[in-house]
Amino acid sequence: MQTIRESIPAGDRPAGTGNKKKNKKLLLKRNLFVYLSLLWPLLHFAVFFIYVNFGTVYASFFTERLDGTLYFDHFDSYKEVFLYLFNRKSSGMMSFRVFTNVLSLMALAFFVNLPITLAFSYMIYKKVWTSSGLRILLYIPSVLSVVILCLFFKILFSGTGSYNTNIFTVLTHFGFSNEFIIKEGMLTSAETAWWAIMIFSVWAGITGNIIYFNSTMSRLPAEVLESAELDGASETRQFFSIILPMIWSTVVTMSVTTVGGCFSWFMPAQIMIGEDMAATTGAGTIGWVIVSRSTAGNRFGFTSAFGVVVAILGGALILGFKTLLEKFGGDIEY
Repeated sequence: MQTIRESIPAGDRPAGTGNKKKNKKLLLKRNLFVYLSLLWPLLHFAVFFIYVNFGTVYASFFTERLDGTLYFDHFDSYKEVFLYLFNRKSSGMMSFRVFTNVLSLMALAFFVNLPITLAFSYMIYKKVWTSSGLRILLYIPSVLSVVILCLFFKILFSGTGSYNTNIFTVLTHFGFSNEFIIKEGMLTSAETAWWAIMIFSVWAGITGNIIYFNSTMSRLPAEVLESAELDGASETRQFFSIILPMIWSTVVTMSVTTVGGCFSWFMPAQIMIGEDMAATTGAGTIGWVIVSRSTAGNRFGFTSAFGVVVAILGGALILGFKTLLEKFGGDIEY
């Protein structure tokens, strides 16, 4: 006669004492693994976000004496920041120009780089006859080091006094006759240095977001575009009436991150122009000022106050920019 225990399937039988201990050990190991895995990101957040940001706000109210001691200077550092912000004071690289430079980078990123990026992404998505060549050409700046790109661009736009072959050597055959630019290049003059930086920003800035936009377009329902083509919609009409509204959330996200990144943009200008020429050429940026003054090891109270003011004003600007963009397009699901 079959016993009741034998009639119960093995998987449904109550676990014995040995199995309970084994399950507890497995549960303990799993919880330990989860907690230890969360420890590093939490530690990283505590040190590099909470400590750094609160430490920056705290340091903005102090100034270092020559003997290394600190004294509380109230809002003097903030007052000095606003003197620069409203063009009442200027010294070295730090001037009102750093703010206008960043604003020009933002305008360039949104009104020039973004439309060009969308246009090239759409061409690759539609597989026009030049799409393969465009894909290779536009992806090159994305895979090369920024140092290599800056070196190539510096050689290209430097004068004949430094390099015998550059873009101005070619332009002289087409009637270009500015002797100073031909000899010294665009990166040494206060009138042309920032324009050279802007040209570099267009050349190197239109490639990064192509991957995101092209990937988003490739997920769009093919039947929607096929229906539009049957109705006689042109490629331009399809882009503005179908493609752009359907990928608008991606456009908003990439626009906000690109425009917001202009606050910390400085490395290409630093590599091509250098610290010594930053003030004379007027090519400084907010990120460059903060990095330069932080590495110099002095006036950290002013640098901290400068960072706090930029964070507050920049955050409000980016938030307003994001809100404005979101009003132009709804949330389309497909």
